[in-house]
Amino acid sequence: MTRGRLLTLCCTAALAATLSGCGGGVKETLGLNRQAPDEFQVVSRPPLAIPPEFKLRPPEPGAPPTGMGTAQDM
Repeated sequence: MTRGRLLTLCCTAALAATLSGCGGGVKETLGLNRQAPDEFQVVSRPPLAIPPEFKLRPPEPGAPPTGMGTAQDM
């Protein structure tokens, strides 16, 4: 067997072994096989609850600003 033919045979065998490891889930992995949800298994969820107030807590007297860090924090 010539060297080129042996290299081609080895590359083909390696490619076949690599692709056989993928199994049958290639379409699912790539997102090519979509399934619609079952209309009888869809569950409606209650609406989100919104808190009545979004006010911030007042700052404590003498406390450093909360958004500012010190040089040691950096």
